[in-house]
Amino acid sequence: MCNLFGYTRVAFADSLKRMTAVKYGCPLNILHTQEGKEQFCPGTTLTWRQVMIRDSLVEKKTNPDIYAELTATEINDNSRLSITSSPSPQSKFVITDWRFPNELAVIQREFPEALIKTVAVYRTGQETSPVDDPSEYLLNNTEPDYTIHNTVSMGLHPLIQKVKALCTEIDSLTP
Repeated sequence: MCNLFGYTRVAFADSLKRMTAVKYGCPLNILHTQEGKEQFCPGTTLTWRQVMIRDSLVEKKTNPDIYAELTATEINDNSRLSITSSPSPQSKFVITDWRFPNELAVIQREFPEALIKTVAVYRTGQETSPVDDPSEYLLNNTEPDYTIHNTVSMGLHPLIQKVKALCTEIDSLTP
């Protein structure tokens, strides 16, 4: 979907995953799958998920906005890959897996001229997250700009159609 509509995907957790891979010598691709994150970090009794949660909490004690700021830097760096020397107003990004209220505030602060829309995706029939972490529920009282209901039982096609319609609508909001 990103390619179809010209979006670049970034995630607040991407920098944490890169930091973990470097610090512990873990292959980065392991940290991008649910199964990989459930593997144990060698020499510990912790899974990779637990290691990342622990390390992120340590980093956030020093700077609660660290991962949002690193994501903003990544967006700026990717935007500069275009012909112009500064971020293009036509640059389009999807930030996945938003979990913390401060993350949106940082992105809005860093990109005050950008059109920023929040989207929540709800999986029908999934009342609780398969991941037992409080961060899964921190946005429960936050009203997104758009909501998509993922009715997995109906197959992938309806979800793709919903995402296409949403991207078309958001694209129509930009000059």
